[in-house]
Amino acid sequence: MRVLGFDLGLSAQAALSPSRGTYWFVNFIANRKQTNPKRYPTNQQYDYRDPGLVLKDYAHEVDSPYREVFGYTDDMVLAAKKIVWTRNTWFHFGEDPTLEDLIEVAQHVRAFAQAAGLASLNQVVALLTRLQRIKTGQHQPKLQPSSPGSAPQPSPEPVKDADLPPEEPPAEIPVPDDAPRPRIGGVWVGAIPDTRFKVTRTGDIVDPATFESLKSKVGDAFGRKAKQWLAVPPRGGEVWVAPDGAVGGWINENPRLLGYLGDDPEDEQARGFLLPRFYEVQGDMVRDLDTGECRPLQGTQVDDGTLVRVTTYGDVIVIDDVQGVKRLATVAAADWFPGHLS
Repeated sequence: MRVLGFDLGLSAQAALSPSRGTYWFVNFIANRKQTNPKRYPTNQQYDYRDPGLVLKDYAHEVDSPYREVFGYTDDMVLAAKKIVWTRNTWFHFGEDPTLEDLIEVAQHVRAFAQAAGLASLNQVVALLTRLQRIKTGQHQPKLQPSSPGSAPQPSPEPVKDADLPPEEPPAEIPVPDDAPRPRIGGVWVGAIPDTRFKVTRTGDIVDPATFESLKSKVGDAFGRKAKQWLAVPPRGGEVWVAPDGAVGGWINENPRLLGYLGDDPEDEQARGFLLPRFYEVQGDMVRDLDTGECRPLQGTQVDDGTLVRVTTYGDVIVIDDVQGVKRLATVAAADWFPGHLS
């Protein structure tokens, strides 16, 4: 993102300074704050190398100077919107992106950089290639070769106890068992229970030692909850249950909180995992950015053109620089785009 931001900012500066003056960016921001304070808050500072600022203006403002610099196509606008949304997601969710997340955003950046003719395209392609090789296990880190004829190095002088630090910090900081739970979908906090429950072919979840189903602990809501927990299949088809009813499982390389046997916390805004789809609000409708198909979504009270995402729990969420993550609605699979929430 940093390389992209520098490329976008410096390219715009070089292209626009001759016609708009050296301080064009200062004047540009002042105008945006005056004409659109909701999108450009007056108390916020802006950097001309911020990729979020450049791409947001490019994607949403028809008079954006960045469209003069980089050209304009519908596909470029789509890529810009996805890059901005993904960047905001990482920032406001407060979690490190996974390998799949990095590959996804690198693909969007490559599409925009290629269409805009950015100098950073080669770096983006190299990064994407490396990420894909890591995912497939083909990437091998380069080791520093040792010279066969090099002379042996002398042994270092012994270190006196007085020169040592008082104590090395622990490799891992222990987390108390009563630590607050993360959001549903977040990285599991605290000890992981030893008992595993297996997912059966029929969609049941049972203790393999006793064949007791979690349905006995959940009741009539089991079918709906199990579908939510297993929307992203946990590794090995196994989940665990903590004493407080929190359900967890391994998703790729991380232990994740998948949900609860009982009611979900009332303050949860984005439960579960994001679907690999991007949507845009248009009045009382929401449009799939990739297919153009529309579905009704009333009562959102957000501006037209606002990007939203949907989680595996059906939470329709928006992320902005002011309010962070906010749930607009919760939709059922039958009321959403066919196949998206199945």
